[in-house]
Amino acid sequence: MSSEQADKLSLEIDEKQVIEYLRHHPDFFQLHRDLLSELELPHNTGAHASLIERQVDILRQQRSELKQKLDQLITSAQANEILSEDIHQGQLMLLDAETLEEIFELVDESLQEEFDADAIAIRLINIQDKSSDYDDLIILDDAILPDFEKMMMAGNPSCESLTHKQLYYLFGSEAQDIASNVIIPLRDDEVIYGILAIGSSDPERYQADMGTIFLRRYGEFLTHLLKPFLTAE
Repeated sequence: MSSEQADKLSLEIDEKQVIEYLRHHPDFFQLHRDLLSELELPHNTGAHASLIERQVDILRQQRSELKQKLDQLITSAQANEILSEDIHQGQLMLLDAETLEEIFELVDESLQEEFDADAIAIRLINIQDKSSDYDDLIILDDAILPDFEKMMMAGNPSCESLTHKQLYYLFGSEAQDIASNVIIPLRDDEVIYGILAIGSSDPERYQADMGTIFLRRYGEFLTHLLKPFLTAE
């Protein structure tokens, strides 16, 4: 190793030691205030600024970033509050529904408005009243059950991609326009009743990393609402 390389390595080691020391002794400059007047840092304008001035600039930047995050949290909280109230009002209307047709119509109307949905589908396993003529009422038969078994067994809503067969079975002629979706299991403990599917033409609307607490609670509410009309396997 040359003398120049040794000096460079020694300098790097010394710098690391200084950085580590200052990191573990944040009060160093409070105890040695005279050093602050001797320290200068290059400023963006080409002038020089004291360490204190530089620290003030950093604190201002951090405050600005924290304010932005706080504003985002407040905006998100306000949006969630509005959504929660809309869902609550929709659920109150559902409590007055007396037939499956009324329930399905209200669910379709409320979810399209509250969750920006383009298509809604409720698929059930068994229904006591088989005389229903509601157009969107489809019973999950034995032939199609394996295609949705994983989703029905899930404890939470899922936004995984669906096959063309699954999309068509759920959304029919609207399937070709569905770019993202969420599947909500309708289940009570170990009893599975079916699924609620929500589709959107926006590929970014429903993503795997999205929050699902409202959707999960809606699924739980809808399950209890539908139970009188269903027979469990």
